Amino acid sequence: TAQFDAYTALAPADHSTKDWPSGNLRDQYVGRLKSVKPGLATYVDGFPKVGPFPCPAGKTYGGELVGAGDQVNIQW
Repeated sequence: TAQFDAYTALAPADHSTKDWPSGNLRDQYVGRLKSVKPGLATYVDGFPKVGPFPCPAGKTYGGELVGAGDQVNIQW
């Protein structure tokens, strides 16, 4: 389906994650998106979405992309 759900992360990965606890560190749901190659991902209608938001200077936002479907491989 080339679709994925996006979440903000409670603890964004900023180093090796080999010693992280099992389970996810998802926080807020951002929306369902569809990957477009080449191009930018687009929101999928029918799902809640946050849309654009300001990114304050000096701050980093981390997130998690979760494949929606049986077989989804997401690479950034």
